[in-house]
Amino acid sequence: MARIGPKNNGPHGGSISLTTETDGAAMPVLADSHDVRVDLNERCFLFPTGKGVLHLVLSARAEPPTLEMRAVFGFNQTRADGTVDRFTLVEAHTLARAMIEGVYQARTQTVFLEGRRVALVCHTNGFVMVGPDECYELFLSGQTLITVAQGILRAVDKVARTEAH
Repeated sequence: MARIGPKNNGPHGGSISLTTETDGAAMPVLADSHDVRVDLNERCFLFPTGKGVLHLVLSARAEPPTLEMRAVFGFNQTRADGTVDRFTLVEAHTLARAMIEGVYQARTQTVFLEGRRVALVCHTNGFVMVGPDECYELFLSGQTLITVAQGILRAVDKVARTEAH
């Protein structure tokens, strides 16, 4: 596992780790799947499960073109599912851009996806990512939101098919 970015530097820091599962074979130019682990700080929580989130695992797949966001909890005695949400690659890219805009503009962002809406609600100490129909609330600090956006963009970039120049 390669570590990219700064190490966890206190309450505002975060880091991104990139992993791709192989079985000892050489890596193809275009991976079918790619996982990015985004380390979070102690100010990140997921509700309604009511658990602190240590890191997010962003799993991008080329076929079907999707990105799955999963939370890894510091404690999970109830064995709660860590899946936060699933997005198409285009939706994930749009969400990452809205995250960056939300931090730079310091205001709430509403992301309209195919048939649903995700809100990034701005608060004094960070953001709350509210899922469709308020099915989840992911509390993230401002700097952590930027790190999550970077992780999403890295995962999408790794599996997205691009046309030759």
